Amino acid sequence: MRTDVMHFAELADLTAEPVGPPLPWERSRDACGVEFPADYREFIDQFGPGEVRSYLGVNAPWLWPGASQDGAIFRVFTSRTIDDLGPVFREMRNEDPALCPYPLLPEPGGLLNWGGTVQGDQFFWLTSDPDPMEWPVVVWFRGKDLRNAWRRYNMRFVAFLVHALSGKDQDMHDLLNWPNEPIWQRTG
Repeated sequence: MRTDVMHFAELADLTAEPVGPPLPWERSRDACGVEFPADYREFIDQFGPGEVRSYLGVNAPWLWPGASQDGAIFRVFTSRTIDDLGPVFREMRNEDPALCPYPLLPEPGGLLNWGGTVQGDQFFWLTSDPDPMEWPVVVWFRGKDLRNAWRRYNMRFVAFLVHALSGKDQDMHDLLNWPNEPIWQRTG
C-alpha cells in the first residue's frame, strides 16, 4: 500500500483489506481520455467511494452489477464534469473569466471533478500536467465571494485529504470540523 494511502487508513482506523476487486483502471485512457492518479486509484480500490466526516463526498467510477468491463464506468465518471458541472462553470467563465479561471474537461488540461460537499462545494483535479500524479487539487467554495471562490492546492489527492483533516487550513477546517463523525465512511 502506498505510504500516503496507509497514512489515511491509519487516521481513519481503516483496515488494509480492499473493498472488492480493483477497477479496470487500465481501460480509463481509452474509454474517456483520462489516466487517473495512482494514489486515487489505490484509495478507491482500498476504500471505495465515500465521505470524509460525512460531508466531503469522494466520487468514484462505479462498477454496477452488469456493467461492462469496456470502460463505460470511466465515461460516466467524467461526464459529471463534462455534461453536468461543465456548462455551469463555462457560463461563469464566459460572463467573467475571474469567476472560473480554469478550463474544464474536455478542454485540454481542464478540471476533472472528483468530489463535492452537501453544500455544493466542488473538488477537482487540474489535469494540466501529463503525469496525473502531478495534478493539483482545485476547490471551488460555493459560499465564498465568486471572485475568491477558487483555491488551488499543489498536492496530490490523498495528501489533500490528510491536509484537509489536519485542521490547519481554515477553509477546509470550516467544512470538515465534525469531530463526532467518522473520518471515512464508505457509501458505495
